[in-house]
Amino acid sequence: MRTRWQWSEFFGWSGSGTRSFLLARAALAAVMIVIPLMLATGCAEQAGTRGQPVLKVVAASQEEFDRNYGDYIAAAFPELKVTVIETNAANPVGITAAQYEQLLQAEQPDLICFSYNPNLYRELAASGFLTDLSARMQADGFAESDYYAGMIEGLRIDGTLYGLAPTFQTSSLVYNEELFRKYGITPPRNGITSEELYALANEFAQAGSGRDDVAGLHLAHVVRPFDHLWNFSMREGMTLYNMKTGKVTIDTPLWERFVGTLLRGYKLGTFALRPGESDGVLDQTFNTGKAAMSIEVFNTSELFAFAGVGQERAFRVGKAVGPLGMDSPNRSDDIYFPGVVAIPASAKEPEQAWTVTKFLMSDYMAKVWNALSNSNLPANRAYMDYNDDPVLPGLYELLPKPAFPLDTLNGDYGPKFMTRFGELVNRVFEDAVAHGTGAKEVVRSLQSEGQKLMDAHKLAPGARKSGG
Repeated sequence: MRTRWQWSEFFGWSGSGTRSFLLARAALAAVMIVIPLMLATGCAEQAGTRGQPVLKVVAASQEEFDRNYGDYIAAAFPELKVTVIETNAANPVGITAAQYEQLLQAEQPDLICFSYNPNLYRELAASGFLTDLSARMQADGFAESDYYAGMIEGLRIDGTLYGLAPTFQTSSLVYNEELFRKYGITPPRNGITSEELYALANEFAQAGSGRDDVAGLHLAHVVRPFDHLWNFSMREGMTLYNMKTGKVTIDTPLWERFVGTLLRGYKLGTFALRPGESDGVLDQTFNTGKAAMSIEVFNTSELFAFAGVGQERAFRVGKAVGPLGMDSPNRSDDIYFPGVVAIPASAKEPEQAWTVTKFLMSDYMAKVWNALSNSNLPANRAYMDYNDDPVLPGLYELLPKPAFPLDTLNGDYGPKFMTRFGELVNRVFEDAVAHGTGAKEVVRSLQSEGQKLMDAHKLAPGARKSGG
């Protein structure tokens, strides 16, 4: 057994750059056949002295486990019998921390594979149900610097890691290099902010892109003025209103600056005020060369192209890290952990569970993800040795933005208020474009009219539960 799990040394598989999906699948299938043979003299040899090893796993469902981890584990450890306990069977809507604790006590599984839920993860750790993995990592020579820092930061609790995320997802700004050359506009830089992104989109309208039916920016499902404001609020960690205090919070210098940039975009024709106009509301707008910029999860375009969804891009695509918030240029709200693995404190086979966990976090699995052209980025930074996409180093340096303060959106106000507030924003922007109103007046109108709406829609105690 090695103290450092460099699986690639066993498999001798190296390479860089973007691979053909079909060739990658073929290569992966071949390597999967070889894995058990190469591991036969390693950890697997321990099984011969005590019969077939068994690993009891808790996951949302058998299908989800197989898709995310099971197929790779089966190939790497062919003698290992894996039994999956499905939490969906206990509660299809979503298992609670109390239910999870009951399940762990009753079933005593060896490994937990669950979709990352910060509250659930922290509750299980605080209650003593999860094993300290920091000590195991240190004992086996794992260097935290070999892994995505955002994963380490996000899962560490008071200096201790109780779980590891084999992969993460994030987005980047993508842009049509040909359109930037055509209109003589400087491409976006790494670390571009949301406000800068909208200002850059406006440059295309100024350069006459509208005559060619080309939008400067297309964001899928971001159509009306309210959508743009909401998108900006998420990226900046700000709120349009605070349901906890009952106050509208848009009358600030930062909001006024962004409203001015967005309002200018509507007046220039960068965006259309209503759905169905030539603002690029269709998902294929960027792919067909009708938008200069968009935001997408890493690698999704390659996956869609292989699946035959959408139109193949006939232009060179550039990428930039962003858009990011102005107050935290090294953090993004687009970072997501699809799954976390943890070892219960009551595990009967903790060593086997740790062996499997190390495999999922290994440099070999980083190569597997690269071969699959998957939208999941391995937490193992070795992935960048096999994928030469120039945006990757910047993405790996980003950290998750602190969770949006959801309590500000959770108060005595029903869905009617949120709908009416969105309608107010759209109407005020339409009026401003029609009458040439400035950003300051728009913000003041939204603040005053929005506050009236909020005051009028405060629910009586208990009414929120009935959907008022």
